[in-house]
Amino acid sequence: MRSRLDRALRILKLLQSVETYDPCALAKKLQVGRRTMFRDIALLREMGIEVYYAPERGHYVVGKTGSAQADSCRSQFRDVFNRVMSVDNQDDSVETIIRQVALALAGQLDDSYTDHRDTLSNGWESRRDNQTMAAKSRAANGVASNRRGDDDQSDPERSNAIALPTAWFFTRDNLSVLTRALDDAFIIEVSESDPDDKLAMGESTIFVRPTAFTVDRDNVIVLGVDFRGSQVSLTSRYFRLVEHRFRNRTASRPSHTWH
Repeated sequence: MRSRLDRALRILKLLQSVETYDPCALAKKLQVGRRTMFRDIALLREMGIEVYYAPERGHYVVGKTGSAQADSCRSQFRDVFNRVMSVDNQDDSVETIIRQVALALAGQLDDSYTDHRDTLSNGWESRRDNQTMAAKSRAANGVASNRRGDDDQSDPERSNAIALPTAWFFTRDNLSVLTRALDDAFIIEVSESDPDDKLAMGESTIFVRPTAFTVDRDNVIVLGVDFRGSQVSLTSRYFRLVEHRFRNRTASRPSHTWH
């Protein structure tokens, strides 16, 4: 059931992206058979989420929102998704997340959800303040760091001493960091082991530009490209944002994988 709910959430996100999907394209994107995809859409409909195929447009549509509202819906989706997923102990609430996102996309949020969203926002702001304080503490102990927005344009390939503008994030604390890296093509540093273990630093971290990520109960699985152009797949509990971009690379290298 969890995998079906995860796919349903992904369907909602795909159908509100800039791409359009007919049944064949959507099934191919999900890497499942069309019959499985139809069952996932049926699940969404059973939950009260209006997903239908519009023959005149040639693709699936969510709710009754028109094209003029598409940008607003996508922004609202990202806001709801990031805030809900940034809250701890969400292991048993995937269905709730889907319902909340669907209501946001359809413009049918009620007062009770608005209150819940404000509560989530306050919690998110509090965690961000704590993370900022942690970053300052690490900087005082000699760990290189930069504040977001600095004009440092140094090439991250020149040295391992890359400016690190954010603290280490535990996997499920702030998935919006990964979302930002995806949106802006920024680099993240991923740690295979506990980043507070100074003996492990430099030996078990890798810089990668993420292209996709999935979440399980304990870890984030990041797919991306390293500075050599290699495809990488990393499973980790910790990561942090580096506001730099790799130079273009055309060389093909073996992939790097952590399990």
